[in-house]
Amino acid sequence: MDRVFFLGGIAGVAGGFSVIIYQGITFLKSGVWTSFSASSIIDRGPATLGAVVSAYPWLMNALHSCPMSVALIVIGLVLFQVASMLKNRYA
Repeated sequence: MDRVFFLGGIAGVAGGFSVIIYQGITFLKSGVWTSFSASSIIDRGPATLGAVVSAYPWLMNALHSCPMSVALIVIGLVLFQVASMLKNRYA
């Protein structure tokens, strides 16, 4: 189980840095910095998830203000932490 969390952490951190690289490439190409917020994940997801999140205005404001790359990197680091705790516990 710890390997699943570890691989999820790798995917999260790699995804966060990939978003930053994508933003940099599009900036070099067009000269306009396109920022993606964490709420864009919710907007493109299932409608029920959007309904649940929109019920809490403080959560929606937090998602609008947080960049997607930072959110993905933080989620990846949390998954790394969980994986290390599981590995140490059951080793």
